[in-house]
Amino acid sequence: MHAKSKKSELIVFFGATILITWLLWTPSVLSAMEIEVPLVLLIISMLASFTPSILGLLLHKKYLGKQSFTIDMKNRLNFNFSKHWLLWIPAYFFGTAAISYMIMKLIVKDFEVTNAVPWLMTPLVFLQILFIGGALGEEFGWRGFAQPRMQKIMHPLLATLILGLVWSMWHLPLFYMEGTVQSNIPIWQFILQNTIITFYYTWLYNKTRGNIWLMIYLHAVANTAAAVIPYWQNDIGRFIGLGVLMIGCLLLYILWPIRLKENEHVDFIK
Repeated sequence: MHAKSKKSELIVFFGATILITWLLWTPSVLSAMEIEVPLVLLIISMLASFTPSILGLLLHKKYLGKQSFTIDMKNRLNFNFSKHWLLWIPAYFFGTAAISYMIMKLIVKDFEVTNAVPWLMTPLVFLQILFIGGALGEEFGWRGFAQPRMQKIMHPLLATLILGLVWSMWHLPLFYMEGTVQSNIPIWQFILQNTIITFYYTWLYNKTRGNIWLMIYLHAVANTAAAVIPYWQNDIGRFIGLGVLMIGCLLLYILWPIRLKENEHVDFIK
């Protein structure tokens, strides 16, 4: 019954999150197809990226109960983590993005970046991604709600693979909206890269006892690094980036492996 209940909770969360988000994004997709859509619906569509966190918090409270939910959030929304993560995370993701870019430039010497974000704008880009670019809007769902339940019923690596694929599929409407990152790259490449990055989340999640603030921080930093160092703007750069991400991920898991019992903070998810 334990595993069945967790599976049903996950099915409800994944199903509702995808359905509601896709419905909210539909006006933007239609607008990109040059179909006239009321302005109010386009404005509402901009709030779709908050669906995972909102549903994650609501369902987490519903399934745990008010008291257990409050304690769990208190445990996971704290700043008692080692502050070296605040430096390690940007160093890692900006470092891998820079390595990918330099290798790509050696191969494609005439590559020109389009829509580049100036380095001086990096803090503003980070804040934009943090508040309205998905970090706060998603992580209370993916890593706050789904990750602990999945790790209760399956191996963390299998949970990561499934979550990475679901998370990637959730983005699908963005491929049909003008001006999004997804609209400029093949769907399969995005799914592969996003799934690989999900393994970084799992690694950090277990190393920090599921600290949600660091999940949000990682999300914002990783997206900011890609915006400032756009190695992904051609096929060769994307393939190089995938290779660098895979090598870096393997090194993390080999040199500093996660322990299956390391994430014992989830005392209330029985």
